[in-house]
Amino acid sequence: MYNSILVAYDGSPAADRALKTTGELARLTGAHVTVVHVLLHGRVPAGFMQMADAEHMLGPDIMDGVRSGTLEPDMDEHHDRDGKRRLGTAFGEHLIRRAEETLADQGITRVDSHFVFGDAAQQIVNIASTSHADLIVMGSRGLGEVKGLLLGSVSHKVLQLAECACLTVK
Repeated sequence: MYNSILVAYDGSPAADRALKTTGELARLTGAHVTVVHVLLHGRVPAGFMQMADAEHMLGPDIMDGVRSGTLEPDMDEHHDRDGKRRLGTAFGEHLIRRAEETLADQGITRVDSHFVFGDAAQQIVNIASTSHADLIVMGSRGLGEVKGLLLGSVSHKVLQLAECACLTVK
């Protein structure tokens, strides 16, 4: 049925459900799993910065800048000013490890992971193509049909661009 499943993972509750669904499907089919986290246009969510501070995930030089307001959560992919790129990288690596651990807890051992910067939909589709995924699993933000069409969503864009089957999990 499925030989290769790609799951887009951003740490949200919907992505957690998509990851669980991916693990169940992979266990049933023996599929290889590819986990993808895309740091969308270099923006680190404020919630992660609070968690990074509480968990002492990053060095004091970065976190002092975050606390003082001199380190904005926006990062320029080509400009590593004030360690912003390191903050985004730490965020992505943390989420990838969390996804890998969740899959391992489900007994899934055939896992590759990708952490990339850029347009989320395009990166997901690109990695799905290069990894020969025959299914993409994503969480849904639950914007609703009208709001989702007006604002656009990563899952909607992936559905339009992907050349394989897609499963959106609410």
